Amino acid sequence: MALQRVALQKAIAGIGDQVILIAERLVSASRVGEFLGLREPPISAVVPPSAPAAPAAPAAPEPPRRQKTVEELRIEIFIDAAFQEYFRDFTIGGRRMTVRMPFALNGERGSSRTHPQAFHLYGKGTPEKLWPYIGSILASKAFSRYAAQIAAPGEKAIVFMLPRRAYHISSNQKLLEALREGSYPGTPTRIFVRRDGDQVSEADVYNYLYAVASVGVDCSGFAYHILESIARAYGIDPDRELAKRWKVNPREVRRRVGLWFYDPANGYTESVADRIEDLRPADMILFRGSDGSLKHSAVIQSIDLEKGIIRYIQSTDWAIEEERGVHLSTIRFDPSRPREGLSHYSVRWLQQVRPPFDGEEEPRDWQTDGDRYLWYTDAGGSMVVRPRFLASAFMKAEPLFYTAVFPEEDRRPRDSPTAYVMAAPPWLSRSP
Repeated sequence: MALQRVALQKAIAGIGDQVILIAERLVSASRVGEFLGLREPPISAVVPPSAPAAPAAPAAPEPPRRQKTVEELRIEIFIDAAFQEYFRDFTIGGRRMTVRMPFALNGERGSSRTHPQAFHLYGKGTPEKLWPYIGSILASKAFSRYAAQIAAPGEKAIVFMLPRRAYHISSNQKLLEALREGSYPGTPTRIFVRRDGDQVSEADVYNYLYAVASVGVDCSGFAYHILESIARAYGIDPDRELAKRWKVNPREVRRRVGLWFYDPANGYTESVADRIEDLRPADMILFRGSDGSLKHSAVIQSIDLEKGIIRYIQSTDWAIEEERGVHLSTIRFDPSRPREGLSHYSVRWLQQVRPPFDGEEEPRDWQTDGDRYLWYTDAGGSMVVRPRFLASAFMKAEPLFYTAVFPEEDRRPRDSPTAYVMAAPPWLSRSP
């Protein structure tokens, strides 16, 4: 019995030693796998849990966009229809082409009393009167001879002599080399154009109509036709109203309308802020010159607040060759910033400003219409104006036409005027 007790005690002691050994090995092992004889995996750094991210600041609410009224959409259509009247298809040299109305400003290149440079219908003719005249020119033998000379093989220089309303073709190699190298020998009344092709281009047709036929439309005459076309759609006859005011025959009105007519100082237009969301079709962009007088006008055709596009139309020869005359121009802006003005740095004017004929002196400070718009602030700066007689008609048809109408879910008050207010009767202005 005593022997059995002793054996039991030794067995228990042995078990205790094994337990201690196992415990020691567990304590010294970094992982259970080491104890079990398994290959030790690479040790990974223990990364403490990151602090919870701070809640993101709420995004600034996007400014509400105004909605176009039915009236605004109608006016856009009226403007585009009048604009399309200045383009006509002709077959020239066996090729069908679209001819645009040239630019034609009386005295633009006048040198003296011997060359006043007078254009057909003073540069104020309507498309209805100008196209038949242009058609007769393009069907003439004189133009056919010009087209044949242009299409003749080989490099050539066309020399336009404005005082004589004539041209001649030169193949003088020294002259051609000078034109190729950019050494332009021309003057305002003696224009050189280099050509090397076998067909007549739209630019060639333009050059003949401008330099030889002296026909086209200037910027103020073009703008007046656009505005007059809209007015007639609203039952207004500006020719008759202005004729009464000026005590002249209605047929004389167009000839008398110049840039002075669009100057707010004379009462026929109202100066308005150029903030994008407040612009409307038929508003006008007026560009000022260094002497403080207005030098150019354009008409806004549409404002797309969703895509960030303003389209405006104008007649000018300060453009790339294929756009001289009547053409459509574009302004791009950030759709999320419709409350900026046309002078803001985020607004991009895409219309390039170039001399009328390749080789002539480049504009000193302008590359785009935007440069032109931003220039001459000391002289008063360029501006946006609103024709009074159209504003009255638009508001009669749609009282909220000049109100920033937002979607139903957001009609919060804003700091812009709620409506356009006429500051004076529409015909309270001086005569020309």
